[in-house]
Parts: sequence; C-alpha cells; structure tokens
Amino acid sequence: LEEMAGTPELSISGSRVLDVLTSLCSLYGSQFREILFGSDAVSSGAVLNNAIVLLNNAPVRYNVLEAPLAEGDVLSLMPIFEDE
Repeated sequence: LEEMAGTPELSISGSRVLDVLTSLCSLYGSQFREILFGSDAVSSGAVLNNAIVLLNNAPVRYNVLEAPLAEGDVLSLMPIFEDE
C-alpha cells in the first residue's frame, strides 16, 4: 500500500475507519480498493477481510469499518496476501 500511495504516511480526516478508507480508495483507485476489500465495492457494505487495521497500534477486531476516529488517531493498514 505504501508503494501505491508513494508515501509511508499521510493525513486524512474522517469520523470513522470507513470514511478514511473510502477517501484512500478515491485517491488511489480500484487497485487499492481491491487490495483492501477484494472484488467487493466499498459502497456495497463490503467487509474488510483483506487487511488488518490497527488503531493507535491496537488491532480493531469488531465492526472495524464503523470504528470511530478522533483527531490525532493513527490508523495503520496491513494487507493480507495469500500464498499462491
């Protein structure tokens, strides 16, 4: 994801994880979206099952997309790749 974004870190505002991920998908396109969500579209209520989300270095396990964010929170994304 860092390679696609061209930076290891950026600031994006949003009140919940889904807001930030939607902004990232808009910025970086369909390939970025597919890495995070698979072939499902974000707007279809897709489940984030291709990435691990850390919020302030702690994993978000339940209702990850609806997890609230506050100013200064750090959201980290780690894609899950399957061995082929």
